Amino acid sequence: MFPGACYLVGAKYPPAAIPFLFTPYSPGKSILSDEEALEHVHKVEKALHQLPAVQEHISRSYETPSARRMREAHQIQYTVPFAEPGKADYVIQRPFAGKDPAQLETLLTAGSLQGPHKFAIMPFVFSKTAEGAQRNGGTEGDGLAIVHFGKNMCGYKGIVHGGLLATVFDEALARTAFYGLPNRMGVTGKLEITYRKPVRAERFYLVETGITESVGRKCFVSGTLLDPYTRQVMVEAKAVFIEPKWAKYVSWIGGANIRKLLDN
Repeated sequence: MFPGACYLVGAKYPPAAIPFLFTPYSPGKSILSDEEALEHVHKVEKALHQLPAVQEHISRSYETPSARRMREAHQIQYTVPFAEPGKADYVIQRPFAGKDPAQLETLLTAGSLQGPHKFAIMPFVFSKTAEGAQRNGGTEGDGLAIVHFGKNMCGYKGIVHGGLLATVFDEALARTAFYGLPNRMGVTGKLEITYRKPVRAERFYLVETGITESVGRKCFVSGTLLDPYTRQVMVEAKAVFIEPKWAKYVSWIGGANIRKLLDN
């Protein structure tokens, strides 16, 4: 009886010594009008472009058409010019940003979880180019993704759900792994996550990904989720992506071109 009573009391009145588990949600209502929702998205998008990680990469990058359209839609301008495509170290991608919303309805992160206080904006991705890898090391496709977690994406109040973090890594690592597979498509064979620090909601985070090894139809990748200001490691991940045997036949008949979708 005594242990059970202690559990009930502790659940109802959590100790102040573990504040990271019981941080209250950010203030503000969750249900917004259309106008309020657009304003919220605009504020998050504007804040994204002011991050040091974005500013320091712009002069070494070029934009895909969808990335340019999204930036122009929010009237974002930079004080430095972009690099020319053939000379850039990175290409800026906004995955799924150029797709019709009706095509995204059944997708999780690009559809169901999109919106104010969830994923308010699409990820902002710097993917290393072949020229960038040759000049600076690494591998083509090594990525730096910037994501924003809203207050309604939590497992505990104020702390982003661990399963959601695993999903973000699965997609970010896959985006990099596609560059290391013969026909640029693959499925998750194995995903390992190590949680180092609680990831707080209503903040931006960096997801750095890189190819560690490519062997035939397998690509081994690793990644870290970092605080954008201190670069403190919050979560680590590693994965194996496997290209199906039939993938080469899809490309032969003009089927799915993952690389084209990424660069759209």
